[in-house]
Amino acid sequence: MLATEKRNAFFSDICELLVVANIPVEKISNPISHEHKWCSKEAPSASTLLQYYVKPMYEKVIAQVRREIRQNWIYIQLDGSVISGRRFYSVIVGRLDGTTTVPMLLDIRQISENVNNINATQTVVEALKILWPDEVLYSNVRLLLTDQASYMIRAGNNLRQGLFSNLLHITCLCHALSRVCEDVRNSYPKIDNFVANLKNVVSRSSRWVALLEELTGHKLAKFPVLTRWGTWVTFCMFVCQHLEAIKEFATRIFDDECSSV
Repeated sequence: MLATEKRNAFFSDICELLVVANIPVEKISNPISHEHKWCSKEAPSASTLLQYYVKPMYEKVIAQVRREIRQNWIYIQLDGSVISGRRFYSVIVGRLDGTTTVPMLLDIRQISENVNNINATQTVVEALKILWPDEVLYSNVRLLLTDQASYMIRAGNNLRQGLFSNLLHITCLCHALSRVCEDVRNSYPKIDNFVANLKNVVSRSSRWVALLEELTGHKLAKFPVLTRWGTWVTFCMFVCQHLEAIKEFATRIFDDECSSV
């Protein structure tokens, strides 16, 4: 690792710009970034930034999180996600001192196996070792927020029965409402089938989207996606409010030769 005083300030600024703007560092390898029409400085390579400049930025941010938290009570928000086939946990922390605080991202951890209560539990413990490297203050972790997945509930039980004696585990209200909506959808299969068919027809043609919006006099609601909470119920409300216009739409496209119709 380069000593702090030996690092190139221009390279540091470029690295910070890319990271803060959520631009992959590898983008600096694009040939246009090495043209010197407006800048006399030589652009760094992606490997240089990754090897010498990204980690100091990370350490700077973690130090800021530690200063913000210190030895206060904290809450943890744990979430599992799948991005491009890769499985991740994210850990967010914040102070619990009665003041309004901004939650801070403490750790993002990629896992090789499927998500389960064991690796969820391990993720929380390892993240706290980043926050308190000298001694983890288990008694200061007072609140855990997760979704209602069964493995998350078991992970919360694991933590409470272990080192986190003062921990209160609560699950996300939005997730609970989403599960209610899922139960509603499963209770009305004919409506679900109708919505799916309408989406199948309309989403294939911008001309038909324009026709439906003309008949209803309103912008078409976003098409339902099961992994996007609330979109199915929102689309059903749109159908309910404009059912007569949708009937008119169906009669106009009935003779179309498109297979979806």
